[in-house]
Amino acid sequence: QAARYALHPPTHTHQVLPGEKIPVDGEVLSGACSADESALTGEPALVGKRPGTHVTGGTIAHEGAVTVRATATGETSTLA
Repeated sequence: QAARYALHPPTHTHQVLPGEKIPVDGEVLSGACSADESALTGEPALVGKRPGTHVTGGTIAHEGAVTVRATATGETSTLA
């Protein structure tokens, strides 16, 4: 999995569609979604994401699409 993240250096942007895994830690640039962060928090509730908010690589986007600017990948990511 680290090899996959190596293809996404920080500052690159990624379009994330509903049901997709967010590929990198990053900041939402546009769009809105709800993210399943239960792997991090243990909370079953979805967390709203909009421009300016942080997303964590490995979590799942639901209920909308977002464009994310990568801020951390691979070994420097939250779930590494």
